[in-house]
Amino acid sequence: MSEKKFVFIRDSGRNVKLDLQRILYVEARKNYSYLVTTEKNFMVLTPLKDWAFFLPQHSFCRIHRAYIVAIDKILSFDRKFVYLPGAELAIGEQFKNALSEKVIVIGGETWNRQYVENADPPSLPSFMIQLEKASPRSRPLV
Repeated sequence: MSEKKFVFIRDSGRNVKLDLQRILYVEARKNYSYLVTTEKNFMVLTPLKDWAFFLPQHSFCRIHRAYIVAIDKILSFDRKFVYLPGAELAIGEQFKNALSEKVIVIGGETWNRQYVENADPPSLPSFMIQLEKASPRSRPLV
């Protein structure tokens, strides 16, 4: 089964097509989600835990009980915050390792040489890459 590249969301009484590549992050707001995209923001009657089930795991990461971020939209991150265009989002204590487990950080104390030993040299970029993890799609982002 191929990966979904878009979803339809309810907005002003219409079903609007939303390209998943345009999502910057999703924020929990009780039973709603505040969806921030590159073009427009949406308030959707869907809890964050539901987004975690159908957003592609290799493209999105839950960094807080209130946030799921698009990995390719991250400008930088440290131990406490993820920096996106126009947003600075806190990393929750429960999720502090989630992002660093999905990307490779070159250099620093978190650098892990096993990635270099197991990868072909041309496939490693100079800054950061996503890890492709073979896992069933049935579990949510954690």
